[in-house]
Amino acid sequence: MIAQARCVLFDAVPGARTFRLELLGGFRLVVNGAATTRPLTARQQQLLAYLALNGGGPIPRQQIAGRLWPDSGDAQALTNLRREWHHLRENSPELDALLDAGTRTLGWRPEALPELDVSDFERAAGRGLGGDRRALDEAARLYRGDLLPTAPMSGFTRTVSVFACKPCRL
Repeated sequence: MIAQARCVLFDAVPGARTFRLELLGGFRLVVNGAATTRPLTARQQQLLAYLALNGGGPIPRQQIAGRLWPDSGDAQALTNLRREWHHLRENSPELDALLDAGTRTLGWRPEALPELDVSDFERAAGRGLGGDRRALDEAARLYRGDLLPTAPMSGFTRTVSVFACKPCRL
């Protein structure tokens, strides 16, 4: 089994919670081991996925807007991002504790990076390609399909499969 770093949140409800984004084969937001039932729009899913997959720090809003709305002008793309961010916070107020919204940037708070099935898959597949049969089985279990197939983004790329860039030695 893959050792996973846990994202622990603190909010108005006492106690720690874990937070996980599953992006392979569809979008699932998992809190304390249970998928949330609150529906998110495709753009809200894309926004959370983009922030999580690029979670190395604050991301310029202009960059995010350009990725999510590549066919819009800069001003319109930023307006669209503000609208989606507003609706996302309105529907999921717990995200305020997780995301840092600067005037020109958005990003996950460093202490609140979510667990990602994509990262778990990449680690397991990498170990599997190194000869660890259990890790290969774990990678196969984790891979439920393409990255965010229900909300694809043009210009949004991340090579999920390490199999595409390394020769397979089984």
